[in-house]
Amino acid sequence: MPPPSDHPCLHLQAVDVPFYTVKYDPADGVPPWVSERLVQNSKQFFSVTKTYDEISVAFEDFEGVPDISKAEEWRAIKIAGPMEFGEHLVGVVSEFTEALKKAKIGVYVVSTWNTDWILIPAAKFQEAQVALKSDGWRFKE
Repeated sequence: MPPPSDHPCLHLQAVDVPFYTVKYDPADGVPPWVSERLVQNSKQFFSVTKTYDEISVAFEDFEGVPDISKAEEWRAIKIAGPMEFGEHLVGVVSEFTEALKKAKIGVYVVSTWNTDWILIPAAKFQEAQVALKSDGWRFKE
C-alpha cells in the first residue's frame, strides 16, 4: 500500500551500510560489548531491546565489532520522521511492509520515538527499494 500521506516525514532514506542483529539469553545478562557500545559517543545506529525471553541487539557495523560470523547482514531503510503519535499516522509500518510482503522480502523493524528503521536482508536491498518506489513511496536523494 502507498504511504498514508505524502508528508515529508514519510519519505524514505536508504542506508546502504552493513547492519547486523544478534540475540542473547537474558539469563546471561547484557554482554559487556553491548554496555560499552551504549555509552560510547557514536552517531551510528545501535538498538538494544530486552524482553522476558531475549536481549536483541541491532546495530550498524563498527570497528571492533565482536565475532558475529553467524549473523545475517542487513541494510536499512529509515522512515524520515519525526512522526507524531496520532490518528493520521496509524498503520505506517503495516502499509510500508505490505509492498515488501508482496515482493516476498522479510524485514526486521526497529521502532523509536521519532521514527521506524526497517532492516532488509542485504541480498534483497535493491529489490526492496524497487518494490517500495513502485508502491508510491519516495526516497530522499
